[in-house]
Amino acid sequence: MRNLIFFTILMCSAGLLSAQKPSSENKTTGTIQVVGEAMMTITADYVEISINVSNEAASAQEAHKKTTEEMAKALKMLKANQSVTELQTTMVTVRPRNYGNSNSMRYFANQSLNFRLNDISQYDNLMLSLFENGINGMGGVNFRSTKAASFNDELMVIALEDARKKAILMARVYGQEVVMALSISETAQGNQGPSPMFSAEYKAGSADPSISEGTIQLVQNVFVEFQLK
Repeated sequence: MRNLIFFTILMCSAGLLSAQKPSSENKTTGTIQVVGEAMMTITADYVEISINVSNEAASAQEAHKKTTEEMAKALKMLKANQSVTELQTTMVTVRPRNYGNSNSMRYFANQSLNFRLNDISQYDNLMLSLFENGINGMGGVNFRSTKAASFNDELMVIALEDARKKAILMARVYGQEVVMALSISETAQGNQGPSPMFSAEYKAGSADPSISEGTIQLVQNVFVEFQLK
């Protein structure tokens, strides 16, 4: 009877050990980390523009008055253009400038304005008119597309598939296989969805300003960690 009990305990222990031992077929051997990328080129259909007016005078009142008057003329012109929207004043400053002694004190005034131009073909004529009416500075020109957001899901899928293909290729070199994704994250720096990349050029003071409306390149990156076996 004692031998039978001992045999039964031995068999149960063997069964537990067998159940706890992972099979070689499912044994994982590490992880692999890859970056998947997707790019798509689309045409810009509007542009965001930043302009500014600055003046220097002997008094703060004079510098501010001249700057305000010139920006008011530009603002009136922009409001009359049906293709211009989203007008927003972004900065108004007046500060002293000392050129070495109290007798050379001057005051510098600056005012900035952002707006959206929905018809890119008007850019040249509009900017020339603004510069002729007192605008003497430009903060930036950013190409945008109203259709960019509609490509978010497609770009994400392409980026994830790119990551999977890279992982499979690299694992195969070492005789391993990709099991599953352990973690997935976007690598965009604080941006949600694809990041537009654009370029523009304006030659201030030139009789022939130029802007290259060209295209926008949407970029989506993902970081994926896969389990290997």
